[in-house]
Amino acid sequence: MDYFTQDILEFDLDRQSLAVTKGPPCLNGSIVHQIIQAEDDAVGLLIYLHGRFKVWQRKVNCHGGTAWLLQKTFQVHNVLGLPSQIGSATEMEILGYDEDNGALFLLVSSSVYMVQLMSMQFRKLDGCLHASKCHPFTSFCAPGIAIHD
Repeated sequence: MDYFTQDILEFDLDRQSLAVTKGPPCLNGSIVHQIIQAEDDAVGLLIYLHGRFKVWQRKVNCHGGTAWLLQKTFQVHNVLGLPSQIGSATEMEILGYDEDNGALFLLVSSSVYMVQLMSMQFRKLDGCLHASKCHPFTSFCAPGIAIHD
């Protein structure tokens, strides 16, 4: 029995409807993946398999048909400047994704990294002990405006 499929559940908030969308063909072999926002606000999918990430984008044609197109592929150790031995799914985990900034948070061995997907720049985050998941958010306060309880 095959417990893994390449299906993605899609919930439309406006229509209050649920649909099943086929993912890219290599989704079935991955246990580490993340839905992301791709170019032009399209649905994207980041799939980790055999030490590399593949970034897919879902394209919709004028007739409503959809297809998944491979946008880019990159080796984790090349982007993070790590030894090439790092690469198995047991040594790497996606902790979270910041859609507003296109930033991915990765746990590699015992270190947490933030990777900007557009520029492929990264930063190792210090002081992140025992990370399991993160829920990144962005907020701001305009100068001169006081917030009262």
